[in-house]
Amino acid sequence: MMRSPTTFHVSTQLPKEIRDMIWKFHREHRGIRHYFTESPHGCRHYAAVDIETGLFARTILTPRIAGTYWDDGKDRPIKGESDAKIRLIGYNYVSKPDDFAKSVATAKYPRTWRKVAKPYIRMNYTTDVVVLEGIFVCLKPVFPLQHSLPGDFTELDEHWLTNVRYLAVNVASCRMSVENPIATLVNLEHLYLDIYRDPECRYGAPRHWKDFDKTLLDTRNFLPFIDFINLHPSHPSI
Repeated sequence: MMRSPTTFHVSTQLPKEIRDMIWKFHREHRGIRHYFTESPHGCRHYAAVDIETGLFARTILTPRIAGTYWDDGKDRPIKGESDAKIRLIGYNYVSKPDDFAKSVATAKYPRTWRKVAKPYIRMNYTTDVVVLEGIFVCLKPVFPLQHSLPGDFTELDEHWLTNVRYLAVNVASCRMSVENPIATLVNLEHLYLDIYRDPECRYGAPRHWKDFDKTLLDTRNFLPFIDFINLHPSHPSI
C-alpha cells in the first residue's frame, strides 16, 4: 500500500483484513471536493480537491481497478472499499493530481488537464462534497447536456446524485426551478450556495489577504459569504 497526500494505491499483496483496515482509516480521516463544471462550448471539467491539503487528488479509476474492486451491477464496493464507483458522462477534462488546486477559470488549461472519455471516479458519500457549476443550470454537468433538466425528476431515481450528502451549487447557475430536483435528493444533509468570485480581482484569493485566518473556514474549507465581504480589501476607486 502506497499513500501520499493526494494519492491512494491499492496493493493486492496485503492480507484482506489489513487492506480493509487501511481503507477504513483512510476514508474516515479525509474528504474530497468533487467539482463538476460545464464549461463554454459544451465541455465538461472534473476536478477532485483534497479538503485537507488543497491539492488536486487522484480519484480517477483505471478500468482494471474499477472492475476488480466494484461490481458491474450497481457499482457497489465488493472488497472492503467505502467509496462508490461512478462513471461520468461523455468527455471530461480532468485535472492533474498533486498540483495546487485552482478553478477551471484560473488553472493553466489545457496544459495541466487531460481529456478522458467516460472516466470512472471514486466517491465517498459520507465525507465528500459535490460541487456543481453550469453555465446556465448547475445540474447540467452531471446530466446529458442536451437536456436542460431532468423532466419529471424520474431520471434522478437511479442517479448517483441521490446518494450525495454534501452538495454545493453555484448560485449564478441556479435557473429553471433547479430547487425542485434538488429538493428530491433524500440523502442530502447540507446544501452550500456557492457565490462566484471574480478570478481577475486584483486582490486575488482570500488566502492571500493579510487578515485572512484559516479558522474562519468551516470543516469543509468553505468561507462564509459574510466573512468574505468583511475581509475583502476595500478601495474607493474599484
